[in-house]
Amino acid sequence: MKKTAFITGATSGFGRACAEMFAEKGWNLVLSGRREKRLQELQEKFTQVAVHTAVCDVRERAQVEVMIAGIPDSHADIDLLVNNAGLALGMKPAQVS
Repeated sequence: MKKTAFITGATSGFGRACAEMFAEKGWNLVLSGRREKRLQELQEKFTQVAVHTAVCDVRERAQVEVMIAGIPDSHADIDLLVNNAGLALGMKPAQVS
């Protein structure tokens, strides 16, 4: 049985790189992010594995609850979570020097 990785913030940067790496290794994927178009592009790109996508802003608890409840049985046995979404800075803007 294939393993499944759940990656939040999968539409860019580190999250996208993780999605690409796990797809390359043959893992099934649950991908979430705020940008629906980018999630669709990833789903179309990773044809060699099963991909479930969910548009979600992790700052909104209700969206997270809907996302989790919407994971299909085929992807529900998650082996790895890459909890990448959001900035470690919280809701305050980042300071730029």
